[in-house]
Amino acid sequence: MGGGVEGFLPLAEWLPFLQSLPDQSFAAFLARGIGSGFRIGVDRNHQLQAEKSNRPSARKNEGIVSAYIQEEFGGGKLRLAAPNEVVHVSPIAIIPKTSQPGKYRLIVDLSAPDGSSVNDGISPALATLSYTSVDEAVAMVIEAGQSAWMAKLDIQSAYRKVPVHPADQPLLGIHWRGVTFCDRALPFGLRSAPLLFTAVADGLSWAMECCGVHNLIHYLDDFFFCSRAESSECEQALRTAVNLCQRLGLPAAPHKVVGPCTTITFLGIEIDSCRWELRLPEDKQTRLMSILQEWKHDKRQSVTKKQLQSLVGLLNYAARIVRPGRPFTRSLIEASKIPQEPDHWVRLNVECRSDISWWQEFLRFWNGRSFYPGRPWAATVYSDASGRWGCGAVCLPVGQWFQVQWPESWYSISIAAKELLPIVVSVAVWGREWAGLRVLSRCDNDAVVACLRSGSAKDPLLAHLLKILALLSALHKIQLVAVHVAGRSNGAADALSRGNSKLFFSLIPQASRAPRTVPAQLLELLWDREAAWTSEDWMQRLDAFLLLDFQEEQRAPMAQQRGGTCSSASGPASTHSQ
Repeated sequence: MGGGVEGFLPLAEWLPFLQSLPDQSFAAFLARGIGSGFRIGVDRNHQLQAEKSNRPSARKNEGIVSAYIQEEFGGGKLRLAAPNEVVHVSPIAIIPKTSQPGKYRLIVDLSAPDGSSVNDGISPALATLSYTSVDEAVAMVIEAGQSAWMAKLDIQSAYRKVPVHPADQPLLGIHWRGVTFCDRALPFGLRSAPLLFTAVADGLSWAMECCGVHNLIHYLDDFFFCSRAESSECEQALRTAVNLCQRLGLPAAPHKVVGPCTTITFLGIEIDSCRWELRLPEDKQTRLMSILQEWKHDKRQSVTKKQLQSLVGLLNYAARIVRPGRPFTRSLIEASKIPQEPDHWVRLNVECRSDISWWQEFLRFWNGRSFYPGRPWAATVYSDASGRWGCGAVCLPVGQWFQVQWPESWYSISIAAKELLPIVVSVAVWGREWAGLRVLSRCDNDAVVACLRSGSAKDPLLAHLLKILALLSALHKIQLVAVHVAGRSNGAADALSRGNSKLFFSLIPQASRAPRTVPAQLLELLWDREAAWTSEDWMQRLDAFLLLDFQEEQRAPMAQQRGGTCSSASGPASTHSQ
């Protein structure tokens, strides 16, 4: 079999769409790749060293590997190496497909050996890609409105439909049972494969638009469609897309064509357009809780790369819908990069164990559901802190407030930590009333606003308080939006932080006569400067507070208490400006 690219994508079918593509340089790139095969981007000056020893997973499953190679060879995706052809061979492995029990994917380890591999010879620029997110799909659903129709399709064996240029095929050799093969299609494990396939998928997306399919996005080979509830557009779009995929040589996997429907799983997350909910599928939540519980029981401080990658993968799914939890995957992601091999061990440092504790605590109380971003506004909170007296916050437009005096142990604490503390207390005190809504947090400290926006801080105490804030925000499903306010416009909160009740009531005459009670149990947790998420004693006290908070009878909404509404985020600013 020759090294050409016959039998892959039909260029004649693609050309009418490519000719109308606005970016004609991109169109020319696709036309060359579809017609002659795509160059994979290896620097020809890079020194390669072959590694022919296949991975244990392949050697232990010879029957599966042999059947796969026979199928790919018969389908023209692999070819025999020609006599005397110089072929670079890389090891192969197989991994089970999580979505298809009993099915396996063959991976070519093009990153071996380290420093002299095919992937080492590919520029990082060819591996840099901006992916579509669940947030973009949710934005489409919000735009379409309540009970919007959704549908999706996946391209079948997507990478294996894209041809490799004959000049690069000898770089993609594998050796099995004494026979050397060269890949004619993009293999799993190639550094530039996601970028190359995404280019083809972008071309397919343009072709769909040319055929009247407009409300769509794609992540690699996953395509998502959406339309209003009263429209048949989603159904028509799916039908058109499936037919077009077949015509252009990228057939959809029949079992992965879904919809139209009002609840769909896209990129591992359930999207519900009727209830406006995002959910972690039950199987993922169960697996995640099981792993974390096992690690907690074992008090595990060292894990293998494979174990850590499995946990990180599940946490990444959860973090897609639990926005406050996103910063608490970073340390684990970095740790997973340290070991070279899946069975190599890595020691979990304090930051890793602290982040794992955050997720363990959160999952104890979470029901696996979250609301869409961009929910209605609940209130605006102005907060402030003074160096010696204390801190306070006022919630507008209803006018509830609290103030707290510093214990002596906090006199010398940084002003940034003091400014952050009343924001944490606000979410703890009013979290039930704000559940599922957005809250505008106005603070006159730039450093604190920056920390709130990033969700992280280098200072240990700030980082600790942010973790508590993130936990409370996530459990109450609150979207906290931090905005800087000039000190001259923060007079009421400043008065609370200095114990000046007379000035406070003169600035906010509609304020409640009595302050909101701040639980002593909460303050004990926050005052503890030695607190650590790896401390059993402190975690038990946090548990006790959360259990008390979540088992209390639901308090009446603030709006009902005051006979008003909490729906405006812009009103308080003008009410409070001086």
